[in-house]
Amino acid sequence: MAPENGSYYDGWRAYSLYFLMGMICIGVFLTNPINSVPNDIWYQTSNMISETSETRISHFPIAAPAFLYFSLRNAMELFDAPQEWEPYLIVFTHNLLLLASGVALHRIGKYLDLGPLHGFFCLFYVAYVESTFITQSIYSEATTMPLTVFAMYVAFRQSYGHDARKSKNVMGHILCGALIGLALATRLTLAFLIPGFLILFYITRYGNADIKKKVLAFVACIVIIVLVLSFANYMRSGHFELMSPGKHLYQGVYRVGIELFAGDEDYALIKKEVGHDRVENIDAHQLRRYLLKSKDPRLQEIALTKRSYERFLYSLTTKWMVRRPHIVLDWANKKMMRNIMLEIPRVGLRRGETTLFGTNGTIEPLVYVWRDVRIDLNPAPNLFLSQIYRYLLIFSYISLTAVLLALAWMQVTKVRKMPIPARILGFDTDRLRGISSQVLCLSISYFSMVFFVSLAGISSKRYPLTRLPLIILLASILFDIVISKLRQRIL
Repeated sequence: MAPENGSYYDGWRAYSLYFLMGMICIGVFLTNPINSVPNDIWYQTSNMISETSETRISHFPIAAPAFLYFSLRNAMELFDAPQEWEPYLIVFTHNLLLLASGVALHRIGKYLDLGPLHGFFCLFYVAYVESTFITQSIYSEATTMPLTVFAMYVAFRQSYGHDARKSKNVMGHILCGALIGLALATRLTLAFLIPGFLILFYITRYGNADIKKKVLAFVACIVIIVLVLSFANYMRSGHFELMSPGKHLYQGVYRVGIELFAGDEDYALIKKEVGHDRVENIDAHQLRRYLLKSKDPRLQEIALTKRSYERFLYSLTTKWMVRRPHIVLDWANKKMMRNIMLEIPRVGLRRGETTLFGTNGTIEPLVYVWRDVRIDLNPAPNLFLSQIYRYLLIFSYISLTAVLLALAWMQVTKVRKMPIPARILGFDTDRLRGISSQVLCLSISYFSMVFFVSLAGISSKRYPLTRLPLIILLASILFDIVISKLRQRIL
């Protein structure tokens, strides 16, 4: 348990922790190279919604990073700053956002009554993200991760903060909705924070003034932001949509495409062009190259522009996913279970290295050197952080399984006695009921993200970072229970 008066979150203890976080961020910013080339279509709409191809360095404010870079560029123009400063200002802002998110993640512990170990996990969060060099590059995660943490902070403050619960003011929930809306415009996976937060608001509704009005404001704010940005896309390119996920959806199901798309005339043409025995081994990027070389006018029309190709994949996948959902769900479930099993052994592995569960097909962020940064980075601290993260995941998975089984057992049997796995870890009935809303909110959001990433066929090295704050907070909650129980037994 946290000490009285929350002394871990106020005074010199907290400021010392924030100082260490700041030193890590400043040290990385000053001593590491900057990758100023945007390698990520972080505004999500460049070639997918627009009919014409655009440059990758677009500052049109559709997604959260674009809003940030648009504002920074305007600020530079206001002060007549040289354009060469822009990459440094962007990277400095990334580090500042990471520091602010580390502080916000730590402050959540005050509302959840977490002990001093939570501070160590928050420090690890900052160090881990900095070791990926994501803040030194122009990638969407440098913006969406802080937005995720800020939204979590506001949601937990509104649910557990005494003053926020008693207040009838809906601005906190509006702010939470705005943060999720902006992040959602950049990464669709963050939509799965919404059901987790709704569960949190529902379980903690007792004693929370005007909770129905607050939740309505939360949902309305997300919807309004999505509609406004979709309308901005319509004004820009004539297409009323937030983003076009067709390519990602096809990436998720193309390996069962022959079974899923059976009977589709266009897919039959694709099979004929590519070859029946090869079509399930060619992803969306390779497939377009085949179609562009085709002599069939229909296939040439499909692949003529990135926009037409994206819309074709979206139409093809959504039509047959609705008609044959059992195939999609069965495939996605198998991939999700495999991804969950590989989550731990993949940590710290390079592409092609073999684990007990097979060959690693992704590049973990801790050992990846950005392709545009020609420098030999020392992997020693990265490997050390990898081991910490590995054991963090192992403990979180084991203890989370025990908690969820215990909650289900208590709900079904109405028996207050804890099942054996939960008792071994030191959980007691009252404390378990106290953390039920927190654990359900975080675990549902986390595993929903894993499921969606599995469905969308995304194996990017950066996606584990998006759900890193959820694991950090889950580990803090679960470790705090075990350690406080051990302390009681020892003392």
